[in-house]
Order: sequence, then C-alpha cells, then structure tokens
Amino acid sequence: MTDTRPESPAADHLNALFAQALSQRPAQGVPALRTVPAQVSPAGLPDSAVAVPDIAAPSVLPVGHAVLAELRSRASVKIGEAAGADASMTEQDRRQRGQSIIMQVVSEWATKYAASGQDLTPAQERAVREAVFDELFRAGRLQPLLDDPYVENIIIYGDKVRVDYADRPTRTWDPIAKTDRDLINLINHLARMQGQGERALTPATPNLNLRLADGSRLAASAYIT
Repeated sequence: MTDTRPESPAADHLNALFAQALSQRPAQGVPALRTVPAQVSPAGLPDSAVAVPDIAAPSVLPVGHAVLAELRSRASVKIGEAAGADASMTEQDRRQRGQSIIMQVVSEWATKYAASGQDLTPAQERAVREAVFDELFRAGRLQPLLDDPYVENIIIYGDKVRVDYADRPTRTWDPIAKTDRDLINLINHLARMQGQGERALTPATPNLNLRLADGSRLAASAYIT
C-alpha cells in the first residue's frame, strides 16, 4: 500500500538533514540510508532538536565489533548446518534454533574470555547474545535505534550517522557498518528479511524503498556518482 500521508514537520526536518549530509559527502557513490517511523509524533520534533556536534554515544557492549563478527560467523555456520539437516525447518524454527545456538556459542566464548581474567556480568553476556542475534536475524547495529521508541528518524551517509529524537537534541552516532560494502549488505539483508529478496541495492538499481517489519519506512541509495 502506498503511504499518502502528508509530510510532517519531523519529515521536513529529516529531509533538511539528509540534504545537508549529501552536501558534505566525502566521496562519490557512498551509500546513504534513512529510516522514518511508521507514525511521526503529531507534535513533531521539539524546537531543541537541532544538530549537536557531540561524539557518538559509547557502546554498552563489553567487546568490539570484530569479536561480534567472529561470534556471528561461528553461529551462522552452526545454524546453517542445523537448517541443512532439517529440510522441514521453518523460519520461526530457524530463529528459535538460532537463539539456542547463539547462547551456546557465546557461553563457550565467555568461558574462554573469563579465563583471560576478563569476566562478563550476566547483563554483559546477554548484551553480546542479543547483538549476535541482531546481526543474524534483525537489523544488526541498526536494531537498537529501531527499538528505541524515542527515535524519530535515522540518517546514515557512509560512516556518518545522525539520529533525530522526539525528546532530546539530534545526535551523531557510531557507524552502523565498518565499510560502505557492509552497509549495502545490511540494506540488502533488510530487504531479504521483508520477503523482498528479489529487490536489492545494486549498480543497476541504485535506489531502494522498503517498509520494515515494525512499520518504519526505509529509503536507501548507492552507486550514484
């Protein structure tokens, strides 16, 4: 269904920020992504929601993304093996099996991590499990922002990330992906999760529009010089 609702003040603010990001592009062909909530607050963004040149918020994860990538790889292999051994496995079954495998993989890693003198608290180990699950089954590093009910808009241009909030000033954020290629892969991963695997961000189709599972709208572009 086509969304015919008029642009809101929040959407106007998003467009202005996105245009500013484009005017400051570091190189040609950098992938750009923006997400807009399913329903923008009637009040729009508060007057205080202006760009603040602060540093990205620190991550609550006790380890870096390189460790998460390794855990993701280990879990992905095991999940693939489990799916290959059971042809009747549904997507829901795969997710449930994935949770079990991720718990096992992270638990084994945490035991070795603790042996090096770096114990994790239960909350930290849970955060690692959730991050690995997000990488495999949800929106990766983008997921915490999608889960935040106070996030109005997310604007990504390469490694530049700006977030509009309903209750606080706009902020910069940690990069969502390590490289432009990783960002494009994330966008295409989101398309596949919405059952639109035939649609992808490629040189032949440099623009992509999606509605995510939570109702958010996503617009992405890449390969444009």
